[in-house]
Amino acid sequence: MPAEALSPAPDKKAYLDPPLSSLFYTQRWKPFSEAGFWPFFFLTLYFPFGALLCVVRVVLFFAFFLIGVFFTQFGWERIIFQLAYLCLGYRWKYDASFLRSTRCSQLIVCNHVSDFDGFTLYSLLPPKNVVFVVSPHMRFLARVSSFFGIKPQVVYRSASPTPAAKDSVRQELVQVLQDARTKVRLRRLIVFAEGAETNGRVGMLRFGKFLFGLGMPVQPMALRIRNAFGAWWPGRTSYPGDSIIRNFLYFFFVPWHTFEYKLLPPQVIREGETDADFADRVQRLIADELGLVATQYTFRDKIALFKLKDR
Repeated sequence: MPAEALSPAPDKKAYLDPPLSSLFYTQRWKPFSEAGFWPFFFLTLYFPFGALLCVVRVVLFFAFFLIGVFFTQFGWERIIFQLAYLCLGYRWKYDASFLRSTRCSQLIVCNHVSDFDGFTLYSLLPPKNVVFVVSPHMRFLARVSSFFGIKPQVVYRSASPTPAAKDSVRQELVQVLQDARTKVRLRRLIVFAEGAETNGRVGMLRFGKFLFGLGMPVQPMALRIRNAFGAWWPGRTSYPGDSIIRNFLYFFFVPWHTFEYKLLPPQVIREGETDADFADRVQRLIADELGLVATQYTFRDKIALFKLKDR
């Protein structure tokens, strides 16, 4: 079977999907033939400054963690995170008043384009009020944060495809949402429903359906990441197979990245609509906002594609 058609699509729209490989980067830097001479010439001139900036930010990164151990005891997490993000090159744009209000659904569904997609939301909501649903490879970052006294609320997707494993994760999420209704009023469950990162330039992976059958409103959120230099910059935020440490260093190397979160109108399941139909509709809303294709590929197709490439 060709690598670009790993998953049979459930409807006639599938033939419009772009090639699967176009949804992902395969290396940190653009090919010279794609970027051209001048971006790489600028990169050569910038490299000494970027390397020095990276070293300074690594020191600041650990300094802010140590400061956080003290100040989190006084409930100043949000101020520390805001200051740390600005020094480390993370900027953000979002509708703060809506995100913190009761009008915003507790279940937020977002597209996924980097390892750090949700962390800038700590500048608005403290870690105790945000629960992320993430891939197991993010355990390292959560452990480092916990070691320094900043304990992120995280639910890990199951690495096992068995029904029992999926049901265990589902029950954990249901408990989080129940707690949000009764214990922590502003708690938000943020789910990157594609299940894997894309490059955010061509299309989106199909959303998993199980979160859309919980019987509660869903808050779609569209995310773009822009670097300091614009689209001509030859670097890329991440690519499959890269480590979270190298992604951190790359973000420290670039002057800044701006995370732009756009909250769309909350959605509820319609009469006669299945969980899968509801998930597809929310996927299309986010894709249309970002100018992307809502494909029928899934995160399993991504895994299978890169297994083929590694052979």
